[in-house]
Amino acid sequence: MKNEDRDKIIEKRSSLRSWRERGGKMHHRRELISAAFIILIFLTLIVFSYWSGVQGNSSSPGEQQNKMPDPTPAETPVSIPAPGIKINSPKNITYSTSTPPLDFIVTGSNLDSVSISIDGGPKVTIPNDGTTAKIDFVRLNPLFIDDFSKTTEGRWKESGKWRVEGGNYITTGGTSSLGKPEWDNYIIETKAKITSGKSISIDLRWDGQGKYYRVQTPDAYNNFQLNKVDNKSSTTLSSTKLSGIDPDRWHTWKIVLNGSKIQTFIDDAQYIEHIDSEPYLKGNSRLSAVNSNAEYDYIQVYRPIQDGTHKLTIFANNTAGNASTRTVYFTINTTQVKAEEDTIGEIGVPLSNSGLEITVMSVTSGITFTSIWLSVKNTENEEKQFKLGSGTILIDNNGMQYENIKISRSAGIAQTDLYPQSMREGAVFFERLKEGASPKKLVLNVNGKRFEFTLD
Repeated sequence: MKNEDRDKIIEKRSSLRSWRERGGKMHHRRELISAAFIILIFLTLIVFSYWSGVQGNSSSPGEQQNKMPDPTPAETPVSIPAPGIKINSPKNITYSTSTPPLDFIVTGSNLDSVSISIDGGPKVTIPNDGTTAKIDFVRLNPLFIDDFSKTTEGRWKESGKWRVEGGNYITTGGTSSLGKPEWDNYIIETKAKITSGKSISIDLRWDGQGKYYRVQTPDAYNNFQLNKVDNKSSTTLSSTKLSGIDPDRWHTWKIVLNGSKIQTFIDDAQYIEHIDSEPYLKGNSRLSAVNSNAEYDYIQVYRPIQDGTHKLTIFANNTAGNASTRTVYFTINTTQVKAEEDTIGEIGVPLSNSGLEITVMSVTSGITFTSIWLSVKNTENEEKQFKLGSGTILIDNNGMQYENIKISRSAGIAQTDLYPQSMREGAVFFERLKEGASPKKLVLNVNGKRFEFTLD
């Protein structure tokens, strides 16, 4: 290669190297300019943000009040389920009484109203405390129920001083009425206690003016009277002496009105039965205390139910508009068990009927059931059937009825034929008694015949 050609090549390489060096410097300069521009923008944003804050804080109070608040997310509505209903009684069975027990509970949040209806008839309001409506120790077919768990406003018409406190209806004197003018034949029950003074009473078939019957103790349970009042003129229709009744304890009053016949009870013991030749036939009821302080608890008014199959429906709804209903069918047959003899047995004493001799040996109340130990003897010289039918019931001291149940692998009495002059023993089982209750009466339907025993 010639020298001049070599010199040209070296010159070109030198020129290319110089161009690259100049390009690198220019690229570096552009990067510095870009970085400076970004920093300038960032500082501008900081200054603008600060200035906006100052301007916002310097606005007038009126301008600040007119500013719209920041929107808050909407709350998700809480779903309230429909109330729950549990029916313990009546059951889908046959009852031998015209006033079978009513026992159910309704639970749920924000309860609004609870009511019941028999055979599609008028609804009867059941009191509730907003979360629970519990009914026990009550009889079908109710006209009125109040457990005083809520205010009496709208359900009672008061004269004098009355208040609801601790589930009791308390008065320092006066009257308080309930019911409807068309009420005719009914049964009224309530618990009453005299806290001071002597005279408390229940008025019946009150016409809203001056005519009514008055059942009262005027002297703290020394006497019990049935009076007939006609515009402040009072006539004593019947009176009886009492003994052993403590006035400052709770006692259950029950009054039965059936046409011209009036019956009165205290703690299930009957004291008066009177037939009025010129009866008052319709009217409301009233609670009354004269110059006395008294308390009432859990009042119910009900009517007997006719024989036949009936339907009970319970309705419950809450404030959210959610509702529940439950229905149960039951049968009343008060003539299904007939006794050949008007005889009532007792524990340890044999009761004979139609060739069978039955003795109640013992009664045991447990936490799951109540058992009654029986001895049954065939007193005739031919085989006799022994079979318990519907209408075999246990009744407690509150009048509640318990049904016969089967307990597997138990010492239940055999329900088979008895050889002549033979005897067998065994137990009959019933539903568990309610808390605080005690067995009072046993009714056995044996081969269609009635055997009744007192247990207290």
